[in-house]
Amino acid sequence: ILRKAIDIDDIITYGECYDRLSLLSGKFLINTIDNIQKGIIATKQSNIKCSYAKNIHKNDCLINFNNSAISIHNQIRGLNPKPGAYAIINNKRVKLINTYYTNDTNLKVGEHMYDNEKIYIGCNQMVLIVKEFQFENKKVISAKDFSNITNLKNTYFE
Repeated sequence: ILRKAIDIDDIITYGECYDRLSLLSGKFLINTIDNIQKGIIATKQSNIKCSYAKNIHKNDCLINFNNSAISIHNQIRGLNPKPGAYAIINNKRVKLINTYYTNDTNLKVGEHMYDNEKIYIGCNQMVLIVKEFQFENKKVISAKDFSNITNLKNTYFE
């Protein structure tokens, strides 16, 4: 009956998209009900554009740095805020929150470095940039705080 498109860029997370759609949904629902009452016929959805969304399992949340940085960035965006994508460092689970990627390739898979308020993590293709982290049952922290409280020397993200 009605449809509305919103812009989804390569930074927006699932949670942000959900919030945007929630703000639009009330007025959209009222307009849809009005159209139904007026007898406007719904447009059938094309099966070509449909896709099945499988259930998310715990192992879908574990980041594999053998994937490309773009793939990992999208995994993090799609699982943010809940359940959240995580990696292991120093035998601790840590969620990666605010990410992007760069064409830089000077880090090995899982290797990382801190520079300019960001943690750079080597992936199979490209490098993942992380600005925020969250240890289990803790508050979100900046990359700077993460580097200060974590012994980053001789450690790798798993």
